Amino acid sequence: MGKERPPFPVKLFVGILYGDRRAFDEIRDSLVSSLGEIDLESEEIPFKWTNYYEEELGSDLKRVFVSFVPLISPEQIVDIKRFTNRLEGEQRKINLDPGYIEGGKLVLATTKDQAHRIYIGKGIYAEVTLRFKDGRYIPFDYTYPDYRSEEYHEFFLKIRKKYFEDLRSSFPPTSKLTTLWALKGVLGELQKTKGVLVIKRKRDIIEIMELVQKARKNVDVLILAVLGDREEAEALSHVDLIDYVFSFKGKVQEIASLLKPDFLFVSGEFGFEALEFYEGRVLRL
Repeated sequence: MGKERPPFPVKLFVGILYGDRRAFDEIRDSLVSSLGEIDLESEEIPFKWTNYYEEELGSDLKRVFVSFVPLISPEQIVDIKRFTNRLEGEQRKINLDPGYIEGGKLVLATTKDQAHRIYIGKGIYAEVTLRFKDGRYIPFDYTYPDYRSEEYHEFFLKIRKKYFEDLRSSFPPTSKLTTLWALKGVLGELQKTKGVLVIKRKRDIIEIMELVQKARKNVDVLILAVLGDREEAEALSHVDLIDYVFSFKGKVQEIASLLKPDFLFVSGEFGFEALEFYEGRVLRL
């Protein structure tokens, strides 16, 4: 009988299709803020395979692929695809293709069902777009024309090489500064009382320390979520009472839904209205 085992972490990437470079720069910043630092970025690849997107995105389209420092657990691609869908809704001059690479395959996430796709939850399907064999990527009969190209494969090989380098490092992250998505994949494995303290940016450091001390009394693992830029979270990563810290630009209910901590500590600026679904304890500090 087969034995159930947790999956190996995988390497997240996003393909960004755009016509306006300003739209690319804006969306790139949003991806870094939520998914973590970018470790590999391709050159601009002219999108020459179809004119399907021109009415919506314009002409002279380019594709850039980026991969991210934090490894993820495969099931996280569901929430990441939903996140990129929301970004597309806010900025419709861009198309985002999130996926992941592991040793033997490249997987894309999509909202469209087909005979070769598997439903993985919350309206999202997964497709094995390429398989790896004999040192190269091999397409299937259903693989999109652009994903068959040597330009793409050359960069995917670089991501795959980086992925195996990353596997040699520890998981979960050993540094305090991390991302929401990296934490989601590992918190469930920690058999300890976990709490997330949510604060807004630009708060006085003395106020922050007072909030941290109050929250720490209730939990074994304390995570600080900073509504702001990554630099602001990094500035707080030296605080001894904090186990992990990450920045975010979303909503408090997204943190509660993804991390499912035992305690959610919020300061006075946040309301409770959207947290009715949350099964843990919410404490206002």
